[in-house]
Amino acid sequence: MCVCTLLNPYLSADFSSLPLQKKVRNMENEKNDKMLAQVEEWRHSGMSIREYSESIGVSKGKFEYWVKKARVANNVKNKYPGFIELSR
Repeated sequence: MCVCTLLNPYLSADFSSLPLQKKVRNMENEKNDKMLAQVEEWRHSGMSIREYSESIGVSKGKFEYWVKKARVANNVKNKYPGFIELSR
């Protein structure tokens, strides 16, 4: 057995846990998408953060975290667009 395997079992040659890691990553992406969609709904609702977070059963602090995360994501998307027109 490799010493690296003893120190970190995830470094072993057996990657049988990879599908589980992929499932966890997919669940995290689904959660992100769901919460970012909730932020968009809140923006159009006219409700305060407190009112909206209570209506969906999420703590105010957690919802504020997602509002900030959405703001940062929008800033990055606007700052670095996917395509830039080049002139000759």
